[in-house]
Amino acid sequence: MGEGCWRLCDPALHESDPRRLVAFVECAEDHVTVLWLRDTHADTRFDTLEDALAVADSLLAPRARRAVRAQRPVPIPHFPPRAR
Repeated sequence: MGEGCWRLCDPALHESDPRRLVAFVECAEDHVTVLWLRDTHADTRFDTLEDALAVADSLLAPRARRAVRAQRPVPIPHFPPRAR
């Protein structure tokens, strides 16, 4: 977006999905400010960018696991039992 300012996106969602945008992150001289766009009670001010990204990762990781579980199971071929 500009120098010291980024968009934080959820890579699990398609680029055309508006929910893909999670937050705006702005780095100042002594702190990092995060404007969360999802309903969250996470902090908005961090000491480092790494701290902010760790919180974002912890918020997105459970969602990513749910997305994987929501997929259809892989079909397993069935073979009838052998005749004796």
